[in-house]
Amino acid sequence: MSAGRIALLVIGIIILLAGLALMAGGGGMMGVSQAFKNDEGYITSRTADLASTSYAVVSEPVDFGSGVDWGGNWQPGDFVSLRVEADSNNGKAPFVGIAAESDVAAYLSGVPYDEVQHWAGNDSGEEAITYRHHSGESTPPPPLSQSFWAASTHGEGTQTLTWAPEAGQWVIVLMNEDGSAGIDVGGSIGARIPWLFWAGLGTLIAGVILLGIGIVMVVLAARNPRPATGAAPPSASPG
Repeated sequence: MSAGRIALLVIGIIILLAGLALMAGGGGMMGVSQAFKNDEGYITSRTADLASTSYAVVSEPVDFGSGVDWGGNWQPGDFVSLRVEADSNNGKAPFVGIAAESDVAAYLSGVPYDEVQHWAGNDSGEEAITYRHHSGESTPPPPLSQSFWAASTHGEGTQTLTWAPEAGQWVIVLMNEDGSAGIDVGGSIGARIPWLFWAGLGTLIAGVILLGIGIVMVVLAARNPRPATGAAPPSASPG
């Protein structure tokens, strides 16, 4: 096999594999957008128990395009919206708030609280949550007395918070409405991403196109060349 045919074969295989990867990714995006979406269009986690003896349970900081120039016309909330639900397991009215990371860090400075490090389903189909504990001796003022919340909800029964994100570093905070220690709620988090299905479809189509190109290149490289044909030598004249 010539060097040119080898190069064609290698490039064809790479394009073929890229096509398969795009097809898998696109199909996965389409599947997630449909299989886990509720009636309101949110892709949500299963409800899990979040329990802590401290004053608050907070998420890890989430960066919504803090380093992106949105041009003043767009915000992350134009592309995705978040939904958090909380329902008390201990009779205390829950508080759910979203605020800038810096404001939450200042509010909980010296206060014992727990930060969610990992939230995912386990082998038994339940939601498994691990925390990183932040120690302290201070008691925070009630969350209702603070004005830095970008969005919040509180009260008896199931509390549902929806929020269209703005650019920046944000934290979800779960507390008791009265600011007391001892958190015990059933909670879930979800996101509505209207474009996810169409992005998955576009990725799938791109994968199919690349797959076809890769197959053609591999077939051309592996095909046996036809033997060269030439003019028959002239027959000898009788002597």
